[in-house]
Amino acid sequence: VVFYNNNFILHCKHPINRYWPYGSEGCQIHGFQGFVAALSSISSCAAIAWDRYHQYCTRSKLHWSTSISVVMFVWGFSAFWSMMPLFGWGEYDYEPLRTCCTLDYSKADRNFISFLFPLAFFEFLIPLFIMMTAYQSIHQKLKKSGQIKMNSGLPVKSLIICWGPYSLLCFYAIIQDATILSPKLRMMPAVLAKMSPAVNAYVYGLGNENYRGGIWQFLTGQKIEKTETDNKAN
Repeated sequence: VVFYNNNFILHCKHPINRYWPYGSEGCQIHGFQGFVAALSSISSCAAIAWDRYHQYCTRSKLHWSTSISVVMFVWGFSAFWSMMPLFGWGEYDYEPLRTCCTLDYSKADRNFISFLFPLAFFEFLIPLFIMMTAYQSIHQKLKKSGQIKMNSGLPVKSLIICWGPYSLLCFYAIIQDATILSPKLRMMPAVLAKMSPAVNAYVYGLGNENYRGGIWQFLTGQKIEKTETDNKAN
């Protein structure tokens, strides 16, 4: 998330210059850094859903060793797919406004198509499937017990809203020349995707009562007292 926020900062900074100032090598590095952070962010959402499924449905918590293994797999798998354009499978190039670098979908050649389909399957569709099934099971479990503690549909909706338009744009480029769209229009899905760290901060952090209470206690030293109803529910 930190790396991805840095990517967002770079994205906001360079439109002031109206060009990418770090050359071709900098473009490749920035494309890799942004892509590995983006893919790991999506996969991390699926990992959180899997963890929550065990917490609410099986009443079992993941061991630290399992959690560390999951995190290492998420970042390692994301790094693998992000490195492929550096070795010629896919390609990093300037974004439409030429202020940042990302996966080049404008060519839509065989190289891009062969890279996009497995990438979308492993790094978007599978995480989305895990999230949908996990949160659906959580919702059914909480509904059955009469204790609705969380909005189980919000994480899935936020992922689709943030990353759905960008995914559709990449697949649209396969069947139509995406460059016929204005650069500003093509940048809208990218900017929406880059906003996902801020959205995730609310969905997984500030939107959680226990997390907000922990932040308040850390900043003020005061503990938020839960109501009697909440105590019974917990």
